Amino acid sequence: MALGRDARARLEDTQAQVSRLRQQVEALVKEIGPSVSDMANRTEEALSSATGITRAQAKAALGDITLAQVSLIVVAAAAGWAVGRLMR
Repeated sequence: MALGRDARARLEDTQAQVSRLRQQVEALVKEIGPSVSDMANRTEEALSSATGITRAQAKAALGDITLAQVSLIVVAAAAGWAVGRLMR
């Protein structure tokens, strides 16, 4: 029976340790929880802002590329017209 009492004592000790750890975790969550939530909100806002900025820059770059391409076509057409007039 000594073996049974020893096992029971170890079980109770383990349960007490688990209980203390659970209390410590709960206290930590109460202490840190609001900070983690705040950081998550800030991260989400920053990501949203960065996404908006990236989209705006991409749109502006696409507009510049399109404008440059149209300009090149106009210049090429004008040069072709000028060469055609000179060849007459």
